[in-house]
Amino acid sequence: MEASEFLRDPKIFENLDLFSQGRTADIYRIGEEYILKLFHTGWAKEAIQQEFKIIHLLKENNLQVPMAYEIVDFKGRTGIVYEKITGPTILQIMEKQPLSYLKQARLLADIHLDIHNNFNSKLPSQFQMLTKSINANAAISESQKIALLGDLGNLEGGDTICHGDFNPDNVILSPNGPVIIDWIDASYGNPVADVTAISLMTEIVEIAESAASMTKLLFRLLRKHFIRTYKRRYFKNSRYKIKEMQSWIPIIAASYYGKQTSLAENQRLLDVIENYYPRSE
Repeated sequence: MEASEFLRDPKIFENLDLFSQGRTADIYRIGEEYILKLFHTGWAKEAIQQEFKIIHLLKENNLQVPMAYEIVDFKGRTGIVYEKITGPTILQIMEKQPLSYLKQARLLADIHLDIHNNFNSKLPSQFQMLTKSINANAAISESQKIALLGDLGNLEGGDTICHGDFNPDNVILSPNGPVIIDWIDASYGNPVADVTAISLMTEIVEIAESAASMTKLLFRLLRKHFIRTYKRRYFKNSRYKIKEMQSWIPIIAASYYGKQTSLAENQRLLDVIENYYPRSE
């Protein structure tokens, strides 16, 4: 049965199997071949349509991303039906095999470099997305916004494909190779911004309270070594230099503020901004 024919059967949505819950959506299994990414209430439908469009643009570059079949409405919420990808994420592998974390860091860097070897100016503009996020940040002063936007305007652009939220939980190691998921923040622009984002967020993120005690301990002990290994591997094989990250750090911090569910994480982002641009008002 073709996907479109299968999805027209209303019975398939009667017994959804909740698979995981995330910042933007809940993930449900639909049979053996599909999943439903059901966005949380209040999530803008335009953003969901944008994600659907992005997936099809990425397919033009032959990137390993799950196929997006259809946008559906279900019980007052909107979702995207995706191809189901089988396999653990890199994060799940590290949780089960913590001593493999350096190997996984190098693998993550190689996958990120592969993404950044692709170009597609049909995607949303990274510059415009960052500008919009900084302007919308109500926690920083006008003088800080002016400084941030001024520095952003002086940084190199580009038309490189950037994920926008690349991390070990967004890479599934399927039997057919790595598949990258969760492209809602994808753009074209400077890949150093993408690298800065994973580096900064790995350093400030808090692991879920529901995680096992040993997982929490290992995460706190190993994350600095993990991200250091990732950066070393990435910049060894990139035309960019690690020192270029420095200019992106406060810009990424300002654009990520408010996306985090933890008050502590958001405060750390504000501290980063304040360190670069002390509040003058």
